[in-house]
Amino acid sequence: MLSFLRRDGLHVVIIAISGIDNLLTTLVSNENGQILISSRNDGPEPAHARVLVAVDKTCEEAIAAAMRPVREFVRGHRSGPFATGLRNAGSASVGETTRLQAWYDGFAYCTWNGLGQYLSPSKILDALTSLDKKGVKLTTLIIDDNWQSVQLEPGKSDFYRQWSDFEANKEHFPGGLKSLITAIRSVFPYIQFIAVWHGIFGHWGGMAPSGKIAKVYAMRTFKRREGIFLGGGDMTTVDRSDTERLFDDFYRFLSDAGVDAVKVDTQSFLDYADHADDRLALITAYQDAWRLASLKYFGGRAIACMAQIPQTMYYSFLREDLPKPMMRTSDDFFPDDPRQVPPSDGAQIDWDMFQTRHQYSRFHATARCVSGGPIYITDTPGEHDLDLIEQMTAKAPDGRLLVLRTEKLGRTVGMYTGHSETQFLQVRAEHYRVVITAVFNLDNVPRTKLVSLSYCEPSLAGDKAGYLFRVHSSGKLLRHADGSLAIMELHFGPHDCHIITRYPVRRFQQTDVAVLGLLGKMAGAAAVMATTYKVLPETSEIQADLELKALGNLGLYVSANNRPLFGPVKVIVGGGPMAKVEPLGLDPFILEFDLEGLWPGESRCGKGNSQVLVTVIVPLL
Repeated sequence: MLSFLRRDGLHVVIIAISGIDNLLTTLVSNENGQILISSRNDGPEPAHARVLVAVDKTCEEAIAAAMRPVREFVRGHRSGPFATGLRNAGSASVGETTRLQAWYDGFAYCTWNGLGQYLSPSKILDALTSLDKKGVKLTTLIIDDNWQSVQLEPGKSDFYRQWSDFEANKEHFPGGLKSLITAIRSVFPYIQFIAVWHGIFGHWGGMAPSGKIAKVYAMRTFKRREGIFLGGGDMTTVDRSDTERLFDDFYRFLSDAGVDAVKVDTQSFLDYADHADDRLALITAYQDAWRLASLKYFGGRAIACMAQIPQTMYYSFLREDLPKPMMRTSDDFFPDDPRQVPPSDGAQIDWDMFQTRHQYSRFHATARCVSGGPIYITDTPGEHDLDLIEQMTAKAPDGRLLVLRTEKLGRTVGMYTGHSETQFLQVRAEHYRVVITAVFNLDNVPRTKLVSLSYCEPSLAGDKAGYLFRVHSSGKLLRHADGSLAIMELHFGPHDCHIITRYPVRRFQQTDVAVLGLLGKMAGAAAVMATTYKVLPETSEIQADLELKALGNLGLYVSANNRPLFGPVKVIVGGGPMAKVEPLGLDPFILEFDLEGLWPGESRCGKGNSQVLVTVIVPLL
């Protein structure tokens, strides 16, 4: 996809479709700045390259206009084993859908940066113990690279390691993978999901020609072009005829060991084959095989990494008949690279792990909170910023930590800001009628910025009561009758950031009300899943019925002719009895309630139920 701003102020979006009919179509430019369409056909039959162009007054509208026919085209070109397998798999049950939602929302730990290159059961258990002692109850554990059985030729770098066997390597995991998973679930029963890493061809260097896997499945050796981490040369993997059997066997092995999710990396290697017949044999076959097997054994719980090659984007990830896997849409997290400070902007959901005790940890945390995607940390054991974790997460009623994902994904406000430009970057995410904007100072010097809050569309208008803007770091409030004209002055330190949340205000006679979500959280508004109001005329009160995904300090803005509300408020939490509660907090216009303290417990709501129902009744002034 290519987007550019024309001299007349209109946005032009060009989308080249790939992965259908064995075509790879890309957009390039020549020395004169002209846009060229380049298409490659890997199949034996003639095929038509397809490019869609849309022009509109905003980039978002142009993208939407172009994507509609793209989706229709992709929907009409489903064939082969993928489509057949989906029909046989059937639709997901309500329970499976709920577990998939829990997988998206769960706070996760990944072993990669935090535990280093050489994994072992003791290292993993020590890391989990370190978090547990700090009160951090994870939902998900990701066991990253370095658990598998591999072979490596002498003198070669680790990126040439070749996968040899399903079982974990005997040197560091003598008890096998199942023994480790069983121990983790025994000591940390609150961890719902355990995922393991593997490459699309097994490992970075493919599969070992002399390994156990090569003795069971039909193999293919192909000439690999030079690419990321690897030079040219030969690579061996399971051939097309056995890919479905390989992934079915492998994921059954993982499932039997207690694993219930996968992180499938190196997917760009699918396009590394130098010859068309090899690409034709491998690209779609591997996409079909791993996606079907992950759906069968893990309910679609999967993370796709290095997968943003055109053939996978259109063939596999635009499908609307499959659960959406998490897809890495940013650069990897490199703790020692200062150039990584700007958060990457992507159209999907996974912005990678990060460390909470790090020079730029608040930058990374803020970016993840407005991404609309999952949040993973990869802390070194004992090195945790608990305050930062507290701001990113909220407790489910069963004690697990959840992340507060927005309904819509985070997108940059300045579409054409260069990745390396040292200016301000704004990333905006919408959550129903709330807008959360993160503003990042990408420079290494302090700066002050007048932030225009003129991103309020008419569709997000309040009930003639305007909007409320709140800065997360300071709690500063700005009330404005017309959000399109609002401006706020913010001060930034070097590589500093702020989150501003805009709430629609509802007016009932002379009383204005806005639900602020969970206070003290970067994306606290995203904890609110539904809000309904009604006026109780017999008692002259306003009743707000809320559904939240987690517990915490709920904030409610109430103002009557610019006067605050004083005194106790009627509150019902989690189906418990009505209580008159004296609100917490220092701001007289914000009523603050400790939902965790008011929660009635498992006896009324059931173990594992993460739905939090709250009713607040305030006087109609």
